[in-house]
Amino acid sequence: MLRNVPLVRTLAMIWLSCAVMSGCAASKKIAEDIMTGGPALRKKIAILPTTAPQVDRSIETLVPAIVANYLERNCADGLFIEETPAVETALTEKVVSPGGIINTDGFAGVARQYGLSALIESRIEDMHLFTKKKGLWGFRDLKTFLSMTLRVRVYDVQTTALVLDQAKQGEMVLPESAAQAATDLSTVDENLIRQLLFQITDETTEHTCEVLMETPWKGFIAGSDGETVRISAGRDVGLKVGDILEVFAKAEPIQGFNQRTYFIHGPKMGEVTVQAVFEHHSQAVKVSGDNLENSACVMLKP
Repeated sequence: MLRNVPLVRTLAMIWLSCAVMSGCAASKKIAEDIMTGGPALRKKIAILPTTAPQVDRSIETLVPAIVANYLERNCADGLFIEETPAVETALTEKVVSPGGIINTDGFAGVARQYGLSALIESRIEDMHLFTKKKGLWGFRDLKTFLSMTLRVRVYDVQTTALVLDQAKQGEMVLPESAAQAATDLSTVDENLIRQLLFQITDETTEHTCEVLMETPWKGFIAGSDGETVRISAGRDVGLKVGDILEVFAKAEPIQGFNQRTYFIHGPKMGEVTVQAVFEHHSQAVKVSGDNLENSACVMLKP
């Protein structure tokens, strides 16, 4: 049974696929930047709220929560999904534009404030009924099928790169009684629609987890007070007192495929040591470096 969860939930950091970026030189540089090794911490992620549904069924509004539940199951302990009203409001106001357009310019501020590594967009892209014959040759009967396509996109919030774009299609044979009553989608039993959605989501999130788990954790400095800095991640990702974080400078943005601008980190500019850990943030003291609050990101020192 599904839990009563908010529609916006939070997701993790991911490797960059050169195929998605059409093999350009910029994608290679970003992929190398993201795929640097390091100790494993949980990735803090969020799921974007559904807007501009492609399918005229109430099930569409449940998709983010369903995806979040299957990610929690299939990613084991590798993810922390951020799901507070404040995050949902920030995503709605700064990331999801009217009409469902994803505004990547709004990624950086939301990510730094809440310590997000990745954002996930999920929606039912197509759903329809069709008929075809099924069974052994010579004994085949005409059956009614329900078809559904679920699209899941994963955005790396530091670079703004689209690192996974997967469309999974599935179908099921409607029981005879349901098929006779189904004249169009509006007459299909919603339990059957959910059953097919659960199956496709399970398969899709398994692959999404593989992608998310292949990348190292990255965090952000959300502010500073003299020699002390505030990290927008804490027990939620597994940080501990005494952890040493390497701080990386900002680098010049890279112009990539389709006029997109990507933001990567530059060289290491200092280190901080975690001295206090709370549920969703940490305090750390500066070990080396200056102007650390203007950094691109932090990573756990190997």
